[in-house]
Amino acid sequence: CDIASGDVVKAYVGSGAPKDTGLHRYVFLLFKQSNGAIKFDDSDRSRKTQASNRPKFNTRKFAAKYKLGNVVKMNCFQAEYDDYVPILGKQFTE
Repeated sequence: CDIASGDVVKAYVGSGAPKDTGLHRYVFLLFKQSNGAIKFDDSDRSRKTQASNRPKFNTRKFAAKYKLGNVVKMNCFQAEYDDYVPILGKQFTE
């Protein structure tokens, strides 16, 4: 119950839909975690400014790999390209 002491594997960077692609859906899922800390593989980690491993992230495979429990909460929103997307994209290094 202490989120601040958790381990960030993928930091949130905001939505950045490509230009002229319309609305995109963004989903947040909260899984029931098993007892104890999860030991994440380095291959699943990324810096906030690292673009690789973000596109086509497979939540179902990630949840199965780490034996996450059921989804207990979710939230979503829709966003489309705007003038902030290029600014957001400049923070990525790879």
